[in-house]
Amino acid sequence: MKGLLTVVAAVLAAGVAFGQFTATNPGPINSAAPYGNANNGSFTFTYAGPDFTPNALNFSGDLTSTGAGSYPSEARWRVTNPAAQFANFQPTTQSGTWVGTLPISATFPGLSATYTGTSVGTWTFAAWESFDDGGPTTVDAIWTNLSFGFTAAAGWSYTNYFSEAAFLAAIQPNFYLEDYSTYTYGSPLNGSQTSQAYGPTNGYAYTVTNANGLWSNLSALSTNSAHTANVVTFDPNYNPVTAIGGNFTATDINGNIIPGTVTITDANGATWTLTGQTGNSFFGFTSTVPIVSVAFNCPNLNDGVNRWVQMDHFYVGQIIPEPASLLLIGLAGLMLRRR
Repeated sequence: MKGLLTVVAAVLAAGVAFGQFTATNPGPINSAAPYGNANNGSFTFTYAGPDFTPNALNFSGDLTSTGAGSYPSEARWRVTNPAAQFANFQPTTQSGTWVGTLPISATFPGLSATYTGTSVGTWTFAAWESFDDGGPTTVDAIWTNLSFGFTAAAGWSYTNYFSEAAFLAAIQPNFYLEDYSTYTYGSPLNGSQTSQAYGPTNGYAYTVTNANGLWSNLSALSTNSAHTANVVTFDPNYNPVTAIGGNFTATDINGNIIPGTVTITDANGATWTLTGQTGNSFFGFTSTVPIVSVAFNCPNLNDGVNRWVQMDHFYVGQIIPEPASLLLIGLAGLMLRRR
């Protein structure tokens, strides 16, 4: 059942911010009067991903005039998070009346001071007008093709590595490397185990889980069932993890490497898609925030081929601090010695 992959073709990284989501709505959404008027339109979006602090909103939408004499600059949005915290947004400052449809896009940074509560749950997007041109029962403008894209607080980011040497140069030397060197096909994990603990080694420990069972390949860790994810959860009682890497591939049922796709999903909100992996392929990433858990899977490509994800040569560690951080650590050490 397990193994590795073939031919390095392409690696796609998505979601390279710590947590994000995009809420879309085709419309039409009425923009009629000041906030609270019943003729204004709204919609909701339920976010079920990892909790994060939004920092920037990337907005786009089409605003169509109804001929009521309104200005584009009067069209506003109130966005309320699941913690009932809200901000009002003015997508454009364009004055004067207009005819037809106006495409509008805008970016609003610095939102982490406003949306401090949970991001998980139902968000509300409500249109309104700063000035009521046509009266309380008249729609001033209509929104369509709406997109509200939130990205996380500044400073939360990832760096990808496709070279083991470059990855090692970026992390601290006291890492934990697991080669699963004692594993053979079906031993010690034969599919009946749904959880396996590793470490502590060099101050790191983690548990791998799979509800459908774990499987041992030759010097590698895999899954009992095709197209199911092995989830690696790092033990919070040991060192926080900010760097992981290794050889992640697709295999057939006998553990032979075959062409396919491997997805890596970080619970903090990023997903990578690896294609064309071979037994010598390396992929790793570092994070500016602790990595809580990561899922590895071979998705079903609907090509009639079953694939099992395999992990090998698995690194767990920490990124080397920036020079400023090192200076702070050094000063802290001096202060401790002086006490």
